[in-house]
Amino acid sequence: MSAHAATAKRDGRALVFIYMDLDGFKSVNDLHGHAAGDNVLQLFAAAAARSIRNGDLFARMGGDEFALLLRLPPEVDGARVAELLHGRLTAILKGTGLPVTCSMGALVLSPDMVEETGAMFEQADALMYEAKRSGKDGLRIARGGVLAPSLRSAYAPLPENDRELEALLAWVDQAERRTGRWSRRAA
Repeated sequence: MSAHAATAKRDGRALVFIYMDLDGFKSVNDLHGHAAGDNVLQLFAAAAARSIRNGDLFARMGGDEFALLLRLPPEVDGARVAELLHGRLTAILKGTGLPVTCSMGALVLSPDMVEETGAMFEQADALMYEAKRSGKDGLRIARGGVLAPSLRSAYAPLPENDRELEALLAWVDQAERRTGRWSRRAA
């Protein structure tokens, strides 16, 4: 991850570091069995992987916690990308019919704010726990450690948001192809 952050800083890319936790996951395992829990994890991971590009990082941190690191051109609003991604993943979880939601903390950093990766983990994790304390199934966003003005305690997905995320990522892909960088992961 350090190399990814250093490359972003060198190339003048903004970073969005997202830390996610699945709310209610333990009760799914307890009430519906581990096979149901495994299915939720696989569905969630597949949806997240389809929502990012090859140059982005996605990892299961353990249990029901995941992390994403996205590099974006500075003109792309990282907070909006986080909102759209939260909406998409929330809709995927809702489609399981199980009582599982996603709490998400997103740290948006301009190229000059890219800092020690350990500090990024701590800040994004703290934002995610703030979302959990505020009723779960929420999103907290900070820009360079400062809470963003567009802070949302929860984000209700709307059908058009999925199309907006696709359009935004397609625009980023076009810009990246022109410069010979990366392209979005194939579904």
